Amino acid sequence: MPRKRILIVEDEDGIAELECLILRRADLDYARASSAEEALELMGKNSFDLVLLDLMLPGMGGMEFAKILKGKPKTAGVPIVMITAKTEESDIVEGLDGGASDYITKPFSPKVLIAKINARLREGSSAQSSLPEKLSDSGIVLDFESRKAFLDGSEISLTQTEFAILGMLVAEKGKPLARDVIVSRLYRTGYAVNGRAIDVQIVNLRRKLGEKSSFIKTVRGMGYEFNPQK
Repeated sequence: MPRKRILIVEDEDGIAELECLILRRADLDYARASSAEEALELMGKNSFDLVLLDLMLPGMGGMEFAKILKGKPKTAGVPIVMITAKTEESDIVEGLDGGASDYITKPFSPKVLIAKINARLREGSSAQSSLPEKLSDSGIVLDFESRKAFLDGSEISLTQTEFAILGMLVAEKGKPLARDVIVSRLYRTGYAVNGRAIDVQIVNLRRKLGEKSSFIKTVRGMGYEFNPQK
């Protein structure tokens, strides 16, 4: 089996060299780009299984780079692990909304970095095999390959988090999902993210669904449910 290939996007030589050493010791193949522009060029010519992405980059920022990757069918499914010094809830949510699969704060432990990389690689493999190509219900269509959403045939612009939440709710139609369940599926353990962040996402999601906003029901004291029939 070929070794997994990681793209490191980091402009600080010291940190990049440390990441290269950690990946090499873990028997992972890698390439490095010093800017988002260089990374986009590399990804246009090569296939990568995961991207380690610094947010503070010269030129194009890491957040913009992540959104470009998630907007292309060829790279939409590549997990992104963001590495940053920012630790506030709003920073974490913004990063995950921008397309990150995981989020690591500096300074980081080599063992934690490899554990998160391996978890995202395993998750990516299982997700590819378990997800349907599309989910469709009551005029709402979610295309998991392109990560695009459609409402009555017209594309609507959803963030990665909004897309993921809507996918969960539609996939489990009629079943209430607790806020903490949604948080754990989206952000995993160890993040300073609580149910209020989910409430904000739901408000934005309902606004974008327009007349179909009522399909997402609030289950008092628990969470949310997708049910067009109620």
